[in-house]
Amino acid sequence: MKNSKFKSAFIQGNPTKSQLPDVIYKLYEILTEKNIEIFFDEQLESILTKQFCEKLPEGSFGLPQKAVDVALSLGGDGTVLRSLQKILPHKIPILPLNLGGLGFLTEITIDEIDTKFVEILEGNYIFDERAILKATVVSSGEVFYGLNDAVVDKAGFPNVIFFHTLIDGKFFNNYIADGLMVSTPTGSTGYSFSANGPLIMPNLDALIINPICPHSLTNRPMVISSDQTVEVEVFTDEKYSQLIVDGEHRKNLNPGEWIKISKGEHTARLVRHSDSHFFKILRHKLHWGEDLRTKERWAKKIKNLP
Repeated sequence: MKNSKFKSAFIQGNPTKSQLPDVIYKLYEILTEKNIEIFFDEQLESILTKQFCEKLPEGSFGLPQKAVDVALSLGGDGTVLRSLQKILPHKIPILPLNLGGLGFLTEITIDEIDTKFVEILEGNYIFDERAILKATVVSSGEVFYGLNDAVVDKAGFPNVIFFHTLIDGKFFNNYIADGLMVSTPTGSTGYSFSANGPLIMPNLDALIINPICPHSLTNRPMVISSDQTVEVEVFTDEKYSQLIVDGEHRKNLNPGEWIKISKGEHTARLVRHSDSHFFKILRHKLHWGEDLRTKERWAKKIKNLP
């Protein structure tokens, strides 16, 4: 059974992508043909031609006060994270289109605009609910939200950091490391994956505690329930360390600061094509099931190989 069709769309994108204007022009033609009202992020006005902007209705730039059915994010996974920060309070579903590289969140490519994207507009889609992370700086009460992860790192200083870590108020572990990361299941394919963290199905109620370059071989990533709260006291011999949420929010932390990290009260709603599946995405992005070995080596033709 098909879902209802979208009647309005808000377009966001990464202005550094050279192909972005041409993609926007193409999307405009498709959306206009389907009588979908279009709004654009203010950042996009400077990269679009004057002739194109002049034909748009007044009030086309900026997120409107009225409800919007879907937000289009044009770029890579980082663009999705930045887009989400703007639309999260408005609870707008986000449809990512891949103008970047690997892209675990942005599975629809430019070449699929005329096929899968159009099919989504026709109602051939599903909603993919994703948990949001909430990071609170206890001393100031500042709260940051992220789809992927909250990281405390060395802020460019050479010395390691000491982390005193509690779970639900009970002592869990002390880490000496370059950093400490708490990731959502969505973030398991991001920075956590690069730091040897496990891959987790996006719909699981879990969080990953992952030390970055820990100074003990016994310290390994830990998966806990998303209902639990991670409390971290951060010590450094330098002036400060740094809290980074989704690579966007940055906050300097004084030695002895406490950070509380838990599942947020919000969720992010991604729009996926109906045939989308996490295993399918992993196989495609990570080339699972393919034989990538050098055949010449196995044929013993190794004289020209290093």
